[in-house]
Amino acid sequence: MSEDELGDVVEGLGMNRSEVKECADSDVIKDLVTAQENEIKEAGVYGTPTVFIDGEPIVGPKPYRVYARLIKTE
Repeated sequence: MSEDELGDVVEGLGMNRSEVKECADSDVIKDLVTAQENEIKEAGVYGTPTVFIDGEPIVGPKPYRVYARLIKTE
């Protein structure tokens, strides 16, 4: 998607194109996003949904019975 197309989407959502661009270009925001990405990786999150049961990540959609069994054994 081009920057112009993204700006059109932003405006279509009722946001200010220049404010969003300024935010996206900000080094402070880029650093925050990078820190969050690192935290997510360290926690073992690499897909959605990720559910934590007793501190262990359970990644990907699972049937109810899987969660129920994991909760009962913990």
